[in-house]
Amino acid sequence: MKKTTWKTLSALLLIVAMGGLAVASNPYLAAFNTQYGTAGTALNTCALCHPAGGGNNGGNVNSYGNAYAGANYSFTAIEALDSDGDGFTNIVEINARTFPGDATSFPADATAPTVTAFVIPATAASLTVPITTFTATDNVGVTGYLATETAQAPLAGAAGWR
Repeated sequence: MKKTTWKTLSALLLIVAMGGLAVASNPYLAAFNTQYGTAGTALNTCALCHPAGGGNNGGNVNSYGNAYAGANYSFTAIEALDSDGDGFTNIVEINARTFPGDATSFPADATAPTVTAFVIPATAASLTVPITTFTATDNVGVTGYLATETAQAPLAGAAGWR
């Protein structure tokens, strides 16, 4: 009886010790934190590359984790990508401390875009006037425009966005 108890206890301690090492040591997350200075921030979690809830989740990875693996484990190679398709590049999200693999996590855009070119015809025969040139820049990117005759900023869900 004593022999069986000792073997069981030894096996249990070994499993706990190994599990603790696996959780505490993640070379990918450590490399990410070193490269981007994110230790101690919201991004210092396995949820950076794994589905909601973090952890390995049986090997599942989110879109950022897939892009990272597809780029031969190079964070720099995927900085210009928008892995989660939310309109913000991975590096913009990392700098804003939002998750580049989660489309519901994205930076707030507090800077208004700057319109650098806007051309309409000199005359028109109706109230609908075609815009032939439109160029604008922004700190996180311009994804569309809506021309109105008011000075009030239109809502994101307003009709007429191009």
